[in-house]
Amino acid sequence: YGATPAAVSAMGAAFITALQQQGVAACAKHWPGHGDTTEDSHDTLPALPHDIARLKSVEMKPFEAALLAGVASVLVAHLLVPGMEPPGAPSVPASCSAAVVGYLRRDLGFDGVVMTDDMEMGALKAYSLSRAAVQGVAAGIDMFLVCHTAALQLEVVDAIAGALVRGELTREQMAAAAGRIERCCTRFCAPAPPGAGAPPDSAALVGTAAHKARMRAALTARL
Repeated sequence: YGATPAAVSAMGAAFITALQQQGVAACAKHWPGHGDTTEDSHDTLPALPHDIARLKSVEMKPFEAALLAGVASVLVAHLLVPGMEPPGAPSVPASCSAAVVGYLRRDLGFDGVVMTDDMEMGALKAYSLSRAAVQGVAAGIDMFLVCHTAALQLEVVDAIAGALVRGELTREQMAAAAGRIERCCTRFCAPAPPGAGAPPDSAALVGTAAHKARMRAALTARL
């Protein structure tokens, strides 16, 4: 959206508002900021090297605007943010960091859905997904994206269930996460009205000549 916090904040908030006015739950990402990294988290674990003062004045500004706009969810990046960790503490990926997720929850007061980026990305290849998921729940994560491999999806589910049995996670933490997801669903996932019939077959609509013509018309109108 732009190169300044003000421009990104204004455009992002407008986009969020437009989406959610039409019943689409928006997601602000990648908390706490991924624009000023030199590596791609799809491949490796980047670091965001700035101190907390810089993060608050630049990277976090669009997220604050998103929260004021009522954004439904925030996605946390897989990257190291040493400037947000306690002094002397080892850096861990933001997606399982109590300090990074806690800042979003505690300092910014966000009580919507918080999710991770895809847990199968290269950024976490040196980490145990099971341990990252357990640490993520403890930090305040509600949802984990495990986008490709069924076995890894089950690994994360089993890890969280096992941590609950062992007492590493509490039922209160799980209930809080479930409650946030349920509130989001209640807000945005309204049932179809009576008589609405089956939903349209998207495969029969997307990519058709009529669809492409409509896209061209929309783009031309905006240029």
